[in-house]
Amino acid sequence: MLNIKYKLFSVWEMVICITLLLPLTDSEAASWSSLASLTPLATKFSSDASYTVCFTPGENCTKKIVDLIDQAQHSILVQVYSINSYSIRDGLIRAKQRGVAVKIIVDKSMYLHRPAAVDYLLRHDVAIWVDHDLFKNGVAHNKVMIIDDHYVITGSFNFTFAAQKRNVENLLIIEDRKLVRAYEENWRKRLMRSCRLSHEECRDKIATDDSSDYQNDY
Repeated sequence: MLNIKYKLFSVWEMVICITLLLPLTDSEAASWSSLASLTPLATKFSSDASYTVCFTPGENCTKKIVDLIDQAQHSILVQVYSINSYSIRDGLIRAKQRGVAVKIIVDKSMYLHRPAAVDYLLRHDVAIWVDHDLFKNGVAHNKVMIIDDHYVITGSFNFTFAAQKRNVENLLIIEDRKLVRAYEENWRKRLMRSCRLSHEECRDKIATDDSSDYQNDY
């Protein structure tokens, strides 16, 4: 005697199966055809590109960042969710004092919760903007530093004490002019959607809802 087992399908499974069996309209077929013809978006690194990696715990990633800040001659562009590392803060101030153009874009939580490091940077005339044009409850979660149109620093590593001392993080330093240009273009796009932290206009543009999961020592 045959042992036959029947599978009960949910309503959604039935809908999906029926949808897959239906013929495509002309517009749907054209859309799938155009998607299939898309070329990959991958871009090769420049032939002379190089990189350095750093991981915590176990390595001093903060020092690698500060060493590059101290070598900067022209410009430092920053996008960061959180900053409270005194070493990085002081390195940015030293760069500003020797004539380097230091510009920082932070998450709106830096306006709402204002850590001491941010106030300290403002007191030393470091220009800081708040990326406020986000989806509801979204955050500006970048960890990026662009130095002298030459280096990109990125990874999971926030510029914080916790990233160095407590968290499991990665840091990637890439020397590639082509990649730098892409990051600079994105930095400028976000600048256009940001307001100057020290200006009153930010108060009207940033929702005062502090219900986000912001952590000063993230």
